[in-house]
Amino acid sequence: MTATLDSELFEETADRGDQKLLLLLTGSLLAVLLLVPFLPDAVAADTAARVFALLLMMIAAMDLLTFKVPNALVYPAIAFALAVTAILDPGLLPSSLAGGATALAIMVVLAVLQRGAMGMGDVKAACFSGCVLGIKGGAFSLLFGFVAAGIIALPIILLGLRSRKDRLPLAPFLVAGAFISYYLWGFLLDGSI
Repeated sequence: MTATLDSELFEETADRGDQKLLLLLTGSLLAVLLLVPFLPDAVAADTAARVFALLLMMIAAMDLLTFKVPNALVYPAIAFALAVTAILDPGLLPSSLAGGATALAIMVVLAVLQRGAMGMGDVKAACFSGCVLGIKGGAFSLLFGFVAAGIIALPIILLGLRSRKDRLPLAPFLVAGAFISYYLWGFLLDGSI
């Protein structure tokens, strides 16, 4: 009985935390969206790139700390990526949408094939990466992310520090892959961080 009450209290507290995160993040991203049209093009693109990088780092940190990527973080991130792209360079919006859709499709297929080994937060985090990197950068970011995860996970499993059934956060590796893609090809909105 006590465990059930503790569990309900934890979930209620987590829900309130997600609501606060959603409000704070959405408000901050809306403020940036209102500001960027008035900035010089290079400064606006650089601001967008810095926000993309910050959001990617937040996604990785949340997954490391909680083993989940909350919708309150990833949905506003995706909406911001699409909106700021539409504002700063509407011609890149189809590439942003295609990148997000491609990464989403690849990750949904992998999530279904792996039967729950990967969380849907990871799928949505990959979608965000695709929105900011485009099809090529988004696809390669997934490749780089999975290679990085394998390089780290394989020795951990072989050394017996964890078993194959233990959970490992995937989003930090996907974010690492996104940063590798960024350094190779840049974000769609070409800002220099």
